[in-house]
Amino acid sequence: MAFSVFGLFMTPFAHAGAQDVSRCVTGSVVLPLLGGAGDGPIIPVRVNDYDVAMYISPDYDKIYVRETRDLRFPDKEMPATLDLNGYHSEEVDYIGIRDLQIGGADLGAVNGVLIRGGSVQSAGGRPVIGVIGQMVLSRMLILLDMPHGEVMYITTSNNSDCDDVGQQILGDRARSVRLDGDFQIPAFIDGKKRWFSMNPDLDVTSVPTSWDDLPEVAHPTLVRAEKTITRFDRFLTAGREAKIKDFEIGGERIKDDTVVLQRDIMTGHIGMPFFADRIVLFDYPHGRFYFKSTRAGPRPEGHHLHFTQTFTTHVSVVDRRDKAVNVVTADKKGKSG
Repeated sequence: MAFSVFGLFMTPFAHAGAQDVSRCVTGSVVLPLLGGAGDGPIIPVRVNDYDVAMYISPDYDKIYVRETRDLRFPDKEMPATLDLNGYHSEEVDYIGIRDLQIGGADLGAVNGVLIRGGSVQSAGGRPVIGVIGQMVLSRMLILLDMPHGEVMYITTSNNSDCDDVGQQILGDRARSVRLDGDFQIPAFIDGKKRWFSMNPDLDVTSVPTSWDDLPEVAHPTLVRAEKTITRFDRFLTAGREAKIKDFEIGGERIKDDTVVLQRDIMTGHIGMPFFADRIVLFDYPHGRFYFKSTRAGPRPEGHHLHFTQTFTTHVSVVDRRDKAVNVVTADKKGKSG
């Protein structure tokens, strides 16, 4: 994988010592995030000689794509059943992608998973066809700067004195936590350690109701929380919206502490609210996750674009002539093609 080096010290996080960073960084690619505020992170890519766009999210293990009117994947290798979240599944096809290019990097032929049903999204004048997951992202350092609308792919040397290159890039004010082999990070809720996957494409932070030893998830609290309905592609799941009073990552108290409690998930998911005002760096080679808060000017308004078709609505119950009627009271928060 060849990288062109440009822009590394011209970005908003370039306050780190340039000499120290340049000693460890061997290459970088800077790409704009397409879309706008409220959209998942979307980057321009080239697939099989077509200019398209794809989401990036370490919550996905592979490359997932949908077909468009022009871009087809006729050579399907085998059908399979995709486990969506430990409870629900859908039928997909394993495929070969002839060529994938990201910025100055040509990944060549890669394997992918074809989600049935075509894409109807577009961003930056390109059709949005899928999501790039761990299979590609884990090969390098990924710096995601959603407030400023950029993403950077970074390769580094293997020198032992470059183990903290992530700290050098983001600076002393950045927090860091362990990034485990399942691409999860530890967090503390009410002083109890829990592991979360990170999904900047998801428009909410979610917590499984199986964590019922936590006061905010315990039954008396749960039944009083506001009801929600979330749709993931082809299935609906009910949930409750709640506030986590004591939510901490890397020693930092998380202020954006509204979460959706869901029974149809097996692990927690750190969603877009965390990433919306932070610069983060996934250092997969060294097993660390770095983050720091930042301020940026307003980004263009987005269109609630997300790879996973999710929307959350609040539900209230109104009595009419002694009959309970469910009434949707909130606007849709996210959508996908």
